Amino acid sequence: MVVETKAFKYSSETKKEILEFISLFPRNPDAILLFSKDDVKINTVLSILKNFYPSTPIIGSTVEGVIFNKLAYETNKMFLIVALFLKKGKVIPFKFERATNNEKKAGLYLQSLISKNTSFIFLFVESIATNVGKILTIFNEKYKNIPIFGFASGDSLEFKNTYQFFDLNVCTDSMVGLIFEGDFYYDYMVALKTKPLFDLIVTESEEIFIKKINNKKALDFIGEILEKADIKEKVALQFLFGLKIKGKKRSFSPISINYEKKYFQVLEGIPSNTEASFVVPDEDERINDIRLKLDLFSKSVNFSYIQAGFISSCAGCGKILYDDSEEEVKYIWEKFDSIPIFGTFNFGPIFPIKDGSKVSNFTTTFFVFGEK
Repeated sequence: MVVETKAFKYSSETKKEILEFISLFPRNPDAILLFSKDDVKINTVLSILKNFYPSTPIIGSTVEGVIFNKLAYETNKMFLIVALFLKKGKVIPFKFERATNNEKKAGLYLQSLISKNTSFIFLFVESIATNVGKILTIFNEKYKNIPIFGFASGDSLEFKNTYQFFDLNVCTDSMVGLIFEGDFYYDYMVALKTKPLFDLIVTESEEIFIKKINNKKALDFIGEILEKADIKEKVALQFLFGLKIKGKKRSFSPISINYEKKYFQVLEGIPSNTEASFVVPDEDERINDIRLKLDLFSKSVNFSYIQAGFISSCAGCGKILYDDSEEEVKYIWEKFDSIPIFGTFNFGPIFPIKDGSKVSNFTTTFFVFGEK
C-alpha cells in the first residue's frame, strides 16, 4: 500500500496546486479521503478531484483542523487530501443519509456491509444532533471484533451543521466511510487523561440529552463547573468538560451545550439516575501520558508492515485548550517519521476497545496500518 497526502489552503491557486499534486500519482487511487476545516468551496475541490479520477470514491468530512506529518493546521480554508493505493486489498465506500434520529438503522446498515474479508473500518459521522454512540452500540452487538477508526465531524466550533462528503455529494446528517477488506496489518494507541471536578447524579435524561442533574436544571451547573475548574473564559465552554460514569472503565462521555433545548448533550445516551462525575482535561498529565504510551507503542508495532499513520484527536486537544496544538503531533512524528502521517482535530475520535468501538472526547488516537 502507498499513501500520498498533502495539506492545502484554499486560494486562487488551489486548482493548480491540486493538479500538480495528483499528477504525480503512479495510477488511479483506490480511494481518496478529503478533510476540510470548513465547507468553503468544498464542492470546487470535490469537482477537481472527481474530474481527474471519475471512478475513484471520495470520502470525507468537515473537521476542526488537519494534521499533515508533524504539522497541525487549525485555520479556516485548510483541507487535506489523502490518496490510498492498495496492493491486493480493496476498499468499499459507503454512505448512510439521514442518520440523525435513525441511529439504529444506521448501525444495522453498517452491520450489513461486513463480510468475512473485512479488516477494519474508517467512519466519519454527523455529530451535532446524531447519537454517534448509539450507532456504534448497535454495530457492536454483532461485530464488536471489527475495529472502527474515525471521528465525529466538526464545524469550526459553530455547533450548527457538520458536513460529510461522498463523491460529489455534500451531506449534513450522514455517516460515510470505507470498509477495508484484505490482509491488513494495524495497531493503535489511545491517550486520555482527565481529572474529576465533583460527583453528581443524572436525574433526568432522554437519549443524548441531559435535562436534570441532582434534580436541578442541567445548565444551572455551568457556573459551578467554571469555578471548580478554575477557568475564566479561557476556552470554548463546549469543549470544557465531560461525564465519567461511576464504576465503569473507559466510560468518559463528552458534553456540549444545546442552547436551543437548554440541555447538556452527549455523543452517546446516558440513562436517568446514573451516578457520574464532571471531569476536565488534565493538562499536566496528558502530554506525559502520550509520551509514555508512544514509547511503548513504537516498540510493540511491526514497522515492516506499517505504511501510514492516522491521528484522530479531539478539538479539545488542540488550540482550544492548549497553546501548542502541534506538541503531541511532534512527539508522534519523532517516533514514526518513516511513514506518511495524516489526521484531524474533530468533535470526538472513534476507536475500538475490548467490547467494540466507541466515541470519546479529550482523546488522541493514533492508528498505524498497512498491507502485509
